[in-house]
Amino acid sequence: MTANIREEVVAATLKAARMIATEGTGEKQPAHGLLFIIGDSKELLDPDPELPFAQPKLKVCSKYGKFPKDLDRRGGDPSRGGDPILIQKCCENDAEKRALQTLCTHDNAIVVDGASGQVCCGGFLNRDLTSPYGTGARTTAASAIAVNATCVSIKASEDICGTRANPVAPDAKLEVFRRNYYPKQVPVVPPSLESELHPLPFERELKWHVEQFVPGTRDWILDFLISWVRNTDGPRCCVLFAGPGFGKTAIVAKLCALLENDILIAVHLVQHNNAAKRDPCRMIKSFSYQIARALPEYRQLVEEILAAGSCDLNDIAQLFDCLILEPLASIELPEEGRLLIVIDALDEAEHATKNDLLDLVAREFPKLPTRIAVLVTSRRELKARTKLSTLRPKVLDSEENAEECANDVHKFLRAILAPVVEPEHLEATITTAAAKAQGVFLYLYWLRKRLEEDQPHANIEALPDGLAGAYLAQFTRVFPGGFSIDCRKVLEAILAAPVPPHTANTLPGLSGVPRCKDIVGLLSQLFPVGDDGCVYSFHKSIPDWLMGEFPYEDRSDEDPYFIDRVAVHRRAAAACVAALLREPDVRRNVNESDVHAAAVIREEWSGAGDDERDLLAPDDYALPWAITHLVAAKQQDVALALLCSLRFVTLRVGAGQMAELIADTTKVPGAEATLLRRALVLSQNHVGVWGFEVLAEELWQRLLEPAKKWHMMSVSRLARDARRMARGMRIITARHASLTPANAPLQCVLEGHEGGVKGVTAFKKSDGETRVASCSFDHTVRVWDPMAGRELLKLEGHQHHVLGVVAFKTSDGTQLLASCSADKSLRVWDPNAGVQIRKIVGHEDRVVGVTAFEMNNATCLASCSHDKTVRVWDPMTGRELHKLKGHQKWVNGVVAFKMNNAMCLASCSGDTTVRVWNPIEERQLLRLEGHQYPVNSVVAFGASDGPRLASGSFDKTVRIWNPIDRCELHKLEGHRDSVLSLAAFSTSEGTWLLASGSINKTVRIWNPIEGQQLNKLEGHDGLVYGLVAFELSEGVLRLASCSADGTVRIWDPIASGRTSELETHKKKVRGLAAFSMTRDGEPRLASCSEDGTVRVWDPSSRSELQKLEGHEDKVYGVVVFKLNDAICLASCSIDCTVRVWDPTSGRELHELEGHRSSVNGVTVLKMNEEVRLASCSGDKTLRVWDLTEGREINTLEGHRDAVIGVVAFEMNDEVRLATCSKDTTVRVWDPTTGHQLYVLEGHEDTVNGVVAFKMNDTLCLASCSDDKTVRVWDLTTARQLHKLQGHQARVRCVVAFDPTNKTPRLASSSDDKTVRVWDPAIAGKIALFVLPMESTVRCMTVFEMTATGGDDQNDDMVCAFGHLNGTITYWDVRF
Repeated sequence: MTANIREEVVAATLKAARMIATEGTGEKQPAHGLLFIIGDSKELLDPDPELPFAQPKLKVCSKYGKFPKDLDRRGGDPSRGGDPILIQKCCENDAEKRALQTLCTHDNAIVVDGASGQVCCGGFLNRDLTSPYGTGARTTAASAIAVNATCVSIKASEDICGTRANPVAPDAKLEVFRRNYYPKQVPVVPPSLESELHPLPFERELKWHVEQFVPGTRDWILDFLISWVRNTDGPRCCVLFAGPGFGKTAIVAKLCALLENDILIAVHLVQHNNAAKRDPCRMIKSFSYQIARALPEYRQLVEEILAAGSCDLNDIAQLFDCLILEPLASIELPEEGRLLIVIDALDEAEHATKNDLLDLVAREFPKLPTRIAVLVTSRRELKARTKLSTLRPKVLDSEENAEECANDVHKFLRAILAPVVEPEHLEATITTAAAKAQGVFLYLYWLRKRLEEDQPHANIEALPDGLAGAYLAQFTRVFPGGFSIDCRKVLEAILAAPVPPHTANTLPGLSGVPRCKDIVGLLSQLFPVGDDGCVYSFHKSIPDWLMGEFPYEDRSDEDPYFIDRVAVHRRAAAACVAALLREPDVRRNVNESDVHAAAVIREEWSGAGDDERDLLAPDDYALPWAITHLVAAKQQDVALALLCSLRFVTLRVGAGQMAELIADTTKVPGAEATLLRRALVLSQNHVGVWGFEVLAEELWQRLLEPAKKWHMMSVSRLARDARRMARGMRIITARHASLTPANAPLQCVLEGHEGGVKGVTAFKKSDGETRVASCSFDHTVRVWDPMAGRELLKLEGHQHHVLGVVAFKTSDGTQLLASCSADKSLRVWDPNAGVQIRKIVGHEDRVVGVTAFEMNNATCLASCSHDKTVRVWDPMTGRELHKLKGHQKWVNGVVAFKMNNAMCLASCSGDTTVRVWNPIEERQLLRLEGHQYPVNSVVAFGASDGPRLASGSFDKTVRIWNPIDRCELHKLEGHRDSVLSLAAFSTSEGTWLLASGSINKTVRIWNPIEGQQLNKLEGHDGLVYGLVAFELSEGVLRLASCSADGTVRIWDPIASGRTSELETHKKKVRGLAAFSMTRDGEPRLASCSEDGTVRVWDPSSRSELQKLEGHEDKVYGVVVFKLNDAICLASCSIDCTVRVWDPTSGRELHELEGHRSSVNGVTVLKMNEEVRLASCSGDKTLRVWDLTEGREINTLEGHRDAVIGVVAFEMNDEVRLATCSKDTTVRVWDPTTGHQLYVLEGHEDTVNGVVAFKMNDTLCLASCSDDKTVRVWDLTTARQLHKLQGHQARVRCVVAFDPTNKTPRLASSSDDKTVRVWDPAIAGKIALFVLPMESTVRCMTVFEMTATGGDDQNDDMVCAFGHLNGTITYWDVRF
């Protein structure tokens, strides 16, 4: 390029730049950049009467071609004197190329290669602008995006322009050009999208890997992948497995180079040493950005989603749904061909023992539209093999590919050795080098680098063998003779850390080497420092080699470069415990569990050298990883002492690490760690709802009793400390009155379903871990970890209630789930990947049960339906194999068993029968009759003389059958309601047991051979729909039950002890009253319930003192009073009576009869120095009773509907009564005369409660109503003062209290599951405090209780809540 030509180009360029920068290119999208079109586009630009081109307005040079007339559509406007610069064949030599590069170094320059249609950007020096790599040619480059420029790419090729030997006719040329290439707009993503999504750049890495690629290698893999991408009928997901050093990333890079932009829409290269590139959220956002550039419709949707701000950019699942799944599902994708997404090195996303990216890919990516193909590469690690098993991975380095791999190695070696080895020695040298490489391409890259850098004539014979030899050579070169003391310390810290240690924040304290940066620099080739300042391993095989792990187990400590794994973790553990015991925190400790843990730790390290004493890990590292290091260092006793330190537990839970703490308890062997894990699992739901403050209460209640019983000293210390802490704390959240101890049959509660849980099953993963799967009315199947008590997976797809679920294995050992639904379908799921494999249809009505069995050496499914049939299916093809007809009504259950060496099915039905079938012959073998009502469940189990069947029915019985003799053996009675579910299981001694679940919320355990009940398990709040028994670990038996209460509960079916989570009422608590019975003023609590009982409690010890029975129906209210200096209770009931009790003896003193409908409330008043009771009723009356004679003395009438509540108070030294009613009014009465004094109107619905209190020396009433309000009334003027609004549902109860004796407060409870505290002097919607509740609060009472903590004592004003689920909780009103 001559100087004159360059001057002309520069002048025209600047002119175009001024126009574009000042005036833009369109109404909506201004462009601020320079546009160059370069390459072989001469044929396209020559004058042609048929093409829409005119003579050039500006002729840069005669050989440079001409400008399109309608150039304004593509970035310039000739009428305004501004034209992009079209340069043809300008890069004919290096000088011209450098000149153009200099011209294009402007940050705003955009370069389009006319020959390839690729886009590059300016701002890069010394780059090949026509290369498809490096400067972003494959995608719109960052600088182009940043300036929001409109780019036009003109692609010239033989199919448009033809050749001299084979010219293309003008009309054909025009048609092809218009259809495919004219004008081809290169999508440009707005800068706002880039700033929102922060895309990750991979162009340099892809370019580098392609440059390392040796032509001719890996062709067999590339051919397979290109064929797979283009085959739209094949699988959409392709998983490639290969070992370390195989070159998976290079294969991905080469594939990306070969594929066109309209196929490859997104690529992500995971790197274990780059936090951003292994972050699932960053990957999703980067994918979204890349796809937005390729698909304009998708881009518009994503822009709208981001503008709305409705997507949480830090939530993995929500992010994937919002930015990937939903937008792709909403746009029209190409009908032909596929769009490809690539994820490389998925295994390297593992961080801190978790791989969230792997979970995301396995769970979500198979849900993408069918036109989206996904390619994944990974090492063959257990997690990846398990999660991706159903995607049928292709193992690249398998035996069947050995020949192709060997050929690739030889081709690679030939390419790098031919320039440096004599031809006559080349083959022998290649053979030698191939043997040393051992098929690992990482070794080959190392060899090439060595040849290029410093040893072009290296002796191949002298090269090390394999990666192990290469690592040894590398460390020997840097550290001749072995590691120095400080270097070994730093390496040990790097290898021990589960997360890459930060060079400044973590590594100095963890290693004990304050100035460790120089050592890190020496290690940088194998342990580089990432962008985040953390030290990573260059390759995952390096730590394996150093510590002698697979496949390097033959290494030992005799090797100067060997590092002992146990010693590594011992030093790390010392650093962690030093941080946790750091002064002055320890001096302030008064907890015996903390003192004991400190003593155990100091004893363990009493003989430690100075190098261990100087270790001090950062707090944010020590807290989560101390137990991991202690266990790995084989210091289980120290780990147990630390786990049982109250300070350690509270720190972990307070830091949001409860799930991780539970996982740590599983690492420590022994019964004490197991008991602690059970307590934490049982407590995690309450801690999750109420917060960290309830932890101490939860721990002591669950641990103290079993720890004492089993003499567990460490756990006992923790429980005592927790009790001391709980009693010394203000109760700022609700506390359960009595919690399930950790040794009770109930092991954990699995909560998460949004409807009743209808079925449950269990299975073992390939790694031996047990999982529980449940199905629900919420249309989902969920998978749980029963050890940790948490949800792992939610499977969605059914369109109606899911009514059954079963686990089974295919012939090749793959673990699957099958579910059945009211949507008339069965679905087969992969519980590892979290995807639906198949949908099976054929039933004509809801499918209510499913089981799996083996028949003819193949796994089959049997399902039963309300269409009166049982059907047998092939789960892999969905084909119906057999159809069994005979039942006269719906079929409720089906089970498979062997009888006389033949596989049979048994089914139960609404026609009251159990039937046995030969499924192959589709023939009924026998019919078992005996039940009087529909049969809900059937199971099979073994006996010494053959199989047995058990069936449960609406007739409240379980019946045991001998199907061979066709007779009933036992009728098991005990359930008070219908039996819905059954499960049979065998103990470790070989004894068969039977579990039955009922509508009455209980599970009963039976000996089905003897016909005896062994145990009763209580705790569910709804009917028990399903049961399954499973082995948690060898010899450890568990039972899972699912219920209409929305939970799955895990039980030890043969354990004894307190069984219900709360040994309180079995039904709704309707009333509470507090009192003191003892001289020392110890508080007591009385409660009444719809279970027909009144109970007396010690709220301090959470124990029941008395159970008062006598009412014949639900008890609606309870009140306490003194009669002749003795404490008495009065209760009222739906049985139309009021009863008076002695709470000490439990004896009934009086039964007051007279009401003609349910008695809804009762209160105490004094008239003429005599104690009286007043009761209100559904008969619209209020009655006053003389307790001495047990008779009615007055009836007050005036309400127009049922009277719901009554309260007594004094006004002007006179006793008054206030009542509330369904007639929406509150009325005030004189009980002596029976006259009605006031009618307070204002509520718009039923008034449920009323209470009297004083405010500023003024007597007031507060009332609560179904109209969602609380209203405050002035009794001196009989007018409404305030309307307190905020509840979202009916308000059930209101109480008054004065925490300071100066400022009265109101507390109201509602069906919106909140309790709100109000200042009655302030009107409006603003409550002082809103306390969320697990269950609706039906009644409340306030009392004082002495709390002790250490040597201090203080009186807490406590509010007790009675819940609709039968529980009682506490709360400190002086928050």
